[in-house]
Amino acid sequence: MSTMMAPTIVVAGERPCFALGSGGSNRIRSAILQTLLNLLAYRRPLKEAVNAPRLHVEGTRLWFESHGLGVGAAEALQAAWPGATRFDEASLFFGGVNCVANGHDRLYGAGDRRRGGVVLVAEQ
Repeated sequence: MSTMMAPTIVVAGERPCFALGSGGSNRIRSAILQTLLNLLAYRRPLKEAVNAPRLHVEGTRLWFESHGLGVGAAEALQAAWPGATRFDEASLFFGGVNCVANGHDRLYGAGDRRRGGVVLVAEQ
């Protein structure tokens, strides 16, 4: 039986840097990809990268979160995709990415607010 699972580990050299994943449906891939882009390409802080606005394209349909977008961005998306579905706040529709990072000689993480995510770090 097929499933939508995409646990993801980012490695630099031989050192794991990020481990992330999401529960949900076919939007998992776009949620993880956008989180990775925010982390690796745009160098956003972990919590910000996990909770940034998302979009999802499926066939000719577009769904997007407008909160936190630049001025005019939501309107430009709706002009380009007249049938787009706009979410004015973070929505569970886009799943919930959770991520653990290894850096600065410590582990830390971020939980997606879309799923009430929290992070607890156990110190030894």
